[in-house]
Amino acid sequence: MAQLLRAEGQIELKCHADKFFDIYTRKAHLIPKITPNKVPKAELVEGEWDKVGAVCNWTYLIDDNGKPTLISGKTRAEELDFENRTYIFDVIDGHAREKYYKTFKGKMEVTPKGEGCIMKLSLEVEKLNEDAPEPNEHIGLEFDIAKDIDAYLCST
Repeated sequence: MAQLLRAEGQIELKCHADKFFDIYTRKAHLIPKITPNKVPKAELVEGEWDKVGAVCNWTYLIDDNGKPTLISGKTRAEELDFENRTYIFDVIDGHAREKYYKTFKGKMEVTPKGEGCIMKLSLEVEKLNEDAPEPNEHIGLEFDIAKDIDAYLCST
């Protein structure tokens, strides 16, 4: 029996919304330089960074039962709306898909707020089995990465 789960969260950032969204969509190759302790590698394997259909292979560090572990995951850009700063992606391969989830989709929305912005993230997963973890740890990792990008953008 399929177990569908949804996790959501938001984080307030100090950087400009367009600059933040630009890093994730047009300049994702910079993420390993900005946050190497969380994402040591980002590689475009198909398409173009800022186009629907782009496939990227990510290597990132997770906490696996108290042990830092490098894992990889492959994402595909399903929708990119630059005007409304919305990015929808599908995790198509890698650790999370092989070990825990039959499907794994995400949506990021970046909204201006004063001088800064708010990043909203929602993840929808279908568990492979009842022992698969909630997707909340992935939200936490994304927010940690967002904080590093925010600090980088505010310092340049």
